[in-house]
Amino acid sequence: EKFGGVKKIVHAGSSSEYGAQKEAMRESMIPEPNTPYGVAKVWATLYGEHVRREKKLPVTTLRLFSVYGPYEAPTRFFPAVILSLMRAAQPKLANPKTVRDFIHIDDVVAAFLAAREKPPGVYNVGTGVQTTLKSAVGEIQTALGNREELTWGGEPGRGFDTQFWKADTEHAKKSLGWEARLSLSEGVAQTVAWFQNNKALYEH
Repeated sequence: EKFGGVKKIVHAGSSSEYGAQKEAMRESMIPEPNTPYGVAKVWATLYGEHVRREKKLPVTTLRLFSVYGPYEAPTRFFPAVILSLMRAAQPKLANPKTVRDFIHIDDVVAAFLAAREKPPGVYNVGTGVQTTLKSAVGEIQTALGNREELTWGGEPGRGFDTQFWKADTEHAKKSLGWEARLSLSEGVAQTVAWFQNNKALYEH
């Protein structure tokens, strides 16, 4: 075949490509990354678009927002909080007002599968709903049946933390026929149950 049997490349981009914005992030925005990670992700996206235009190789970039779910590294937000509370320890928390557009891994996988059959391009993969870290921790506590009063602000925030961060998902809905299905409460409940059933994986 023309590309050695390759029918489609679906690349994992990032919402970090947008940098700090004051409105829902759209694929048509000029990227303004404010971290080295974001810069690297923009480069990869632009290279994919270059190959698509010049070589006619169908490359799709899915700009993933804040993915969570089973098998996450223990240093990431959801596992760190869940594992701490499961061990009856205070999680290390920064600014409760910081926001993310959290999306469950099952919805992300569905987006990758949808992208195989649809026109190549750049698409946001998020829920279109932003959630404060405080609200996200509250969902975790609810799923665990935990009512502890938690201490916030003990950890320094990250330089790129913001109080506005969410995807505009219309392009993905129209062109991929995809949208996130799991609410945060449903996704968190599934994630907490998985960690409870697989805590041995994180004991070392």
